[in-house]
Amino acid sequence: MTLTTIFIYVALVAVLLTLLTEFVFGKRKDWVTTYFQHFCGGLFIFSGLVKAADHLGTAYNMGQYFTEV
Repeated sequence: MTLTTIFIYVALVAVLLTLLTEFVFGKRKDWVTTYFQHFCGGLFIFSGLVKAADHLGTAYNMGQYFTEV
């Protein structure tokens, strides 16, 4: 799975959530703001799932990040 396909999937889910929020729940908000909130939330959830699935790789990366140079 490439980064482009991940962004496309998250964007489609964000569109569906925005439409669901707008028409099913009847919340009349700015749809652009709502879309970007759902898009960012989807990226954060995907990132968390990846880190949860590969906890050892995440630990190595965090160790390198916090090591003094």
